[in-house]
Amino acid sequence: MTHLQGKMDRSLWQKQATTWFLHSTYQRTFNLTNQHHQEMALVAPIDFPCLPGGIYLPYPIFDEVFGTIQQLQKVTLHENQLVFYLDQKKVTVTMGETFDSRLQIHASILPSECLFLRKIQENNEMTGFDYPLSAFSSAQTFPFRQEIQGLFSNELTDKQQSLTYLVGRGRGLTPSGDDFLLGWLLVQQLKQDNLENNELIMQKAQSPDYTTDVSRHYLRQAATGCYSQALLNLAKTLVEPANEQVMAQRIAEIVAHGHSSGADTLAGIAVTLIEMRRK
Repeated sequence: MTHLQGKMDRSLWQKQATTWFLHSTYQRTFNLTNQHHQEMALVAPIDFPCLPGGIYLPYPIFDEVFGTIQQLQKVTLHENQLVFYLDQKKVTVTMGETFDSRLQIHASILPSECLFLRKIQENNEMTGFDYPLSAFSSAQTFPFRQEIQGLFSNELTDKQQSLTYLVGRGRGLTPSGDDFLLGWLLVQQLKQDNLENNELIMQKAQSPDYTTDVSRHYLRQAATGCYSQALLNLAKTLVEPANEQVMAQRIAEIVAHGHSSGADTLAGIAVTLIEMRRK
């Protein structure tokens, strides 16, 4: 049967015909991987927040596929046609809409940086590091400051040591250290600074030895400048004069992602802004 219409990340739309297989399920989403386990794609309901490499299905089509997910044999994607091959049937979804997960704005000066840091200082949401977000709002209160100082060093050895400390550190599908590094990369890409760090993250993400498959996917995406819609919205807010209500909303949208993933990424953003200011 054929159902209309889903939406997906534009980067997937541009690919040639590909075949995907079930990798994992999580609550109300599931992940696909290609034959060589080099790429991943998230599949979620249509109202789920947009993430890089995401595919979003309308209700009740998502329920139909997810309810029989253990019968999924393969998924094919060609141009705008996504086909789920189940044991007894196939479900075809036309992708009628795309979104762009690329960071496309850059600014050396961030007018709303101070407002963001003030809001983080007021926020006691717990991170996956078992410290509140507010602990990451000042150079005097950074947890494990010595271990992460290398991220802001010009010495490659120091930087590699801090990356090794963070990559894969923590619990869950996306460990806290990896989510922290998403924030670290976002700020540097936003300010067009230290772009060689993209390659360092890509090297870590290409290896299966450091962290989970799902986290490797999002680290690879970040290394190429692709982020969730919530993070892109924050980046846009940082480069413009913003009021407290808008900034609070942007932070809340990110905190809502995952158990602590959003808070961990915000911690990485805050620390990076502070350390880049100190340089």
